[in-house]
Amino acid sequence: MPWLILLRDSSAYPVLRSAVAALAGVAAAGWIAERLAGLEPTLPTRIAEAVAAQAPWCVVGLAAAATLHVALDRRPRAAARGPVDPWTRGPVDPWTR
Repeated sequence: MPWLILLRDSSAYPVLRSAVAALAGVAAAGWIAERLAGLEPTLPTRIAEAVAAQAPWCVVGLAAAATLHVALDRRPRAAARGPVDPWTRGPVDPWTR
């Protein structure tokens, strides 16, 4: 998702990434337990289904957070550089190829 790429420079991104990964792990463990034991849907499954039902709103919120982060970011942007030679870490001279 391009919104996650925009948010990767924010200080909140590691927390967001870890929280979503933990929730996905809990949901996966719940689904595995349901399948192995033949149980009725557990609490993690019901929560995951409720969040999935609101997925479009989650994407809108993520887009708004990324847009707000880019708009309020005061750090100077790096200037676009041309291709970099991986051996010398310097610019590639197109005439020496």
